[in-house]
Amino acid sequence: SLLPISPSPHLSPHPRASSNPLQKFILYTLGVDIYGPYVADRVIEYGEITTAYGIDRVTGMPVLIFTSDSPLVLENDTSFENNAALEHPNLALTLEHGLSGGRYFVVQALPMGYSHVKSLRGVALEHFYNGARAALAYLREKERPHGAVRTHHLWWDGENLLLAGAGLPWTEAASPENDVGALEALIAGLAGTPDGVRPASAP
Repeated sequence: SLLPISPSPHLSPHPRASSNPLQKFILYTLGVDIYGPYVADRVIEYGEITTAYGIDRVTGMPVLIFTSDSPLVLENDTSFENNAALEHPNLALTLEHGLSGGRYFVVQALPMGYSHVKSLRGVALEHFYNGARAALAYLREKERPHGAVRTHHLWWDGENLLLAGAGLPWTEAASPENDVGALEALIAGLAGTPDGVRPASAP
């Protein structure tokens, strides 16, 4: 089964993946869940869709693995093709989907150097916010609202914001308006500012 993450997982820096063959072999033999070439190392959030941090056993690169008992991609639906085509500098890229061990999964890339943020104090708030807004504006243009803008879907490398989890069926009530509202409330909480934070140059 998946290994639990440390307390407050959405506030903890994720570990750097290693290309060390021995480390990858140990991970492979510890009973962790395997999804194609991807190893689910630790859970970030449990739910109808569970989010886990993982590693590509071939390249050693980090990934995010989303799994569910229900299909994340409907048969004869073009949603995955649309999802795979969601390419934006501020979106985690979808790599693969499938069924493994009775669990449906979708894998998204997580470039090296990205981590969760415990606080936005000292972070370029406007840059962080506008990066997230740019991702949401792109999803709106593609008519693919996110539906689950949460802390553990926001990743930061010190300069760039990456939004993960796009294109998945988080809720039937997904809408661009709800996405923006969730983002503003979330960033307000992280930044320690009043609700509805909105940098002056925000789109």
